[in-house]
Amino acid sequence: MAIITKDGLLMLKDELVNLFNEEKNAVDAVVVARSFGDFSENAELEAANAWLERTRKKMTEIDKRIAEAEIFDVSVVDKTRVNFGAYVEVEDMDTEKITNYKIVSDVESNIEEGKISFQSPIARALRGKVVGDECIVIVPAGEKILCIKKIDYSWLS
Repeated sequence: MAIITKDGLLMLKDELVNLFNEEKNAVDAVVVARSFGDFSENAELEAANAWLERTRKKMTEIDKRIAEAEIFDVSVVDKTRVNFGAYVEVEDMDTEKITNYKIVSDVESNIEEGKISFQSPIARALRGKVVGDECIVIVPAGEKILCIKKIDYSWLS
């Protein structure tokens, strides 16, 4: 089983719907390419079949992820500590820059939106900490010391 938020599961279901539409378009492309005849040297047919195969493979992968998904139960977590599902505000102790993260599943992670995987180095360093704690995070540029300013789980409700 893979832990995921409700939003993450909805995102996967939306992606599956989009892939069903893409599959229909790929099937249509195969039908059109077959109408050209001569299957031995039909580049359009090869391309359409490859598209259909890739789409169906993605559909199978997404379907498996949905089947294995377990919605994260926020009620069982100690909301005073950083864990999966936490919204965390941290301060870089060197630069005094404030950054906000949401700790989510791999499926949902998107650094541009501040959503980091619970398996990322930052999330692992923050895990189990409380407001006021400092932690060291190893990043490509070296080490960062982060201080936890706020922990919030209300966005999961």
